[in-house]
Amino acid sequence: MTNRKLIVPALLLTLSFSEANARPGLKPVTKNELKYMQKELGIKRIKRVKPNTLGLKRVNAERARKGLSELPTSAMKYGKETEVDSVSDVDSELVGAISSEVSTEDFGGAMPSAVDNSLLPSFPTIGNQILGSCAAWAMGYYQHSHNNGLAMGWVNNTTTDNTHKCSTKFVYNMINDGVDGGAYFADALSVLEKHGCVPWNVWPEDTNYREWNTNLDHLQTALSRRNNPAQYITNVDTAAGLEQVKQLLNNGYVLTYGTYITSWTYTTIKADPAQTSNPLAGQQVMRYMNGTVDGHGMTIVGYDDNAWVDINNNNVVDAGEKGVLKIANSFGTSWKNKGYVFLAYDALKAVSAVQGGPSSGRVAAFMSNRVYHQVPRSANGVAYKPKYLAKFSLNHARRNQLAVKFGWSTTAYSSATSTFTPFMLYNKGGAYAFNGTTTAVTSTFLMDISDLPFNGSDNKVYFTMTDNSTGYPATLSSFEVMDVVNSTQSAASIPTPVTADGGSKTVSMNYVPSNANMAPVANMTASVTSGYAPLAVNFDGGASSDSDGTIASYFWNFGDGTTASGAYVTKTYNNSGSFTATLTVTDNDGTTSSTTKTINVSAVSTTDTTKPVVTLTSPANGAKYARYATVPAAATATDNKAVTKVIFYVNGFKKCTDSTAPYTCNFSMPRGTSVSVKARAYDAANNYADSSTNYISN
Repeated sequence: MTNRKLIVPALLLTLSFSEANARPGLKPVTKNELKYMQKELGIKRIKRVKPNTLGLKRVNAERARKGLSELPTSAMKYGKETEVDSVSDVDSELVGAISSEVSTEDFGGAMPSAVDNSLLPSFPTIGNQILGSCAAWAMGYYQHSHNNGLAMGWVNNTTTDNTHKCSTKFVYNMINDGVDGGAYFADALSVLEKHGCVPWNVWPEDTNYREWNTNLDHLQTALSRRNNPAQYITNVDTAAGLEQVKQLLNNGYVLTYGTYITSWTYTTIKADPAQTSNPLAGQQVMRYMNGTVDGHGMTIVGYDDNAWVDINNNNVVDAGEKGVLKIANSFGTSWKNKGYVFLAYDALKAVSAVQGGPSSGRVAAFMSNRVYHQVPRSANGVAYKPKYLAKFSLNHARRNQLAVKFGWSTTAYSSATSTFTPFMLYNKGGAYAFNGTTTAVTSTFLMDISDLPFNGSDNKVYFTMTDNSTGYPATLSSFEVMDVVNSTQSAASIPTPVTADGGSKTVSMNYVPSNANMAPVANMTASVTSGYAPLAVNFDGGASSDSDGTIASYFWNFGDGTTASGAYVTKTYNNSGSFTATLTVTDNDGTTSSTTKTINVSAVSTTDTTKPVVTLTSPANGAKYARYATVPAAATATDNKAVTKVIFYVNGFKKCTDSTAPYTCNFSMPRGTSVSVKARAYDAANNYADSSTNYISN
């Protein structure tokens, strides 16, 4: 969005803004853009979320409030909380053919009813865009700054320190094609993944939307803030999709989405007379969207399940009217709720779930029914450090004619066997020079090429530039590969400048890094290490690490002749015995490391055949709950020796497991006239018994 009449000091982030003067800033998400995200950026759909340290802390606080026991303190490392699909079908997603499933078991069936991550120190102060740069504001300034701030422990909630906030000018000027006419989310994600982000304090947003930052110190800082490939949640209009959104918010993250801001209709949150506290009453809330006018990027910072939005305006709390997301906008602090606004859960749906809800021109609030999650390369207070940088100098008058690509092979080859394509310098930026003018300039660039598979001392590095039109030549005057770890560099052999005019030119160099590759560290945990056959064990290798690179693969040998791959796997031992499970990890340079754990499996006990006794005490048979309401399931269980766990099933699907009495499971009420709920209790000998089945409905 933009107001082109605004003239502001460069560092001022909180200007007043007239929404009436806004114009589109986010280009609509197309099927081709979604496919580009998956094919070129490696973006993947989230299928499971696990709690990290902050998420577990919040869940245990909620469990304590409800009188429940704490969950074990085995939280996932920051950036390792999600499991993703290896392949996604965009066409199926767009017609809703891919269903979302979600596990609440990892969060102990006790998610907090409200979370607000805008209160965390890592979330930046509300800003005000002065260009059509909402994609850069949502994904850069808010999401990138916050998620990297979480990883590094940075404080961003101040207007006086902008050293860790992402510069919208850095992102927007690379993705707008030289025109202040908005941009695509996919391009913003590509910049943040491949180039990171320059800090706001050295490159604040101003009215110059064409100039690129080529300051080497700034670019090197940006590269330390690169992201891993982004992830996304689809089907956010379903209970499962919304639950995953809330799980990531509970873990402290913020999420981004596209919408049509001028088509929003607003009301105010009302006080629910059945609640003793209504802290959000009177706040402005988006009730539903009635069209597709003015694309806009925004950021989700929290949720509240208890807020009441009177969707059908009948002054009665109806089913489907509870729950809002908290949204951060980039229109300054004078907009709506001091720069924030709420969005009703019901607005996520193309058809209101509330009887008598608005329908005229109604459109689901989120473009493509999805939200985006950024995963920084930095984690746990350790900043990402590139291993190899390419430093090169180019001269050109029209950067959109120029495409640069890096390649690698062993010295036995004469052409690249692996390539890295940056976003910057790949036919981007419009018909302008690197500084945004129309006069050719020489600029020096710095790019992270650590993703290329450098292999000990046997490396050949390639630099290819392609100029797609004659008349404005591209000239390469220098090219170096820098070993960041040991602060050494090796210059390519370029006796004279290399020029491409309407064609391609490639230079190559044999390169021997001065540092030896550091071996990765394999780390594994097992959910259980002993028990009766059949014994199901959840193995977790996500804590494995590589100090000078990334973990490329995980290989499991379970000690019984079976194997598997992936960071997180489940193995069932059907026979008794002592088995040595081995995890071998391989880093991006091909170096391996292993660790083991012994699993002792006993034969099924023949001395204990007595089944537990289990009773489902809640919900009552025939009880009614509003759709999406929290249903408190509970059971009692006894055994002649000991009950080891109670599993709760909803409509025949496992919902959650509790190993400590009192046995409880809170779940979101699905739609249905006959929803089945039962409990199953196990003892140490794997004897089990089911409770009677109770049926509940909307």
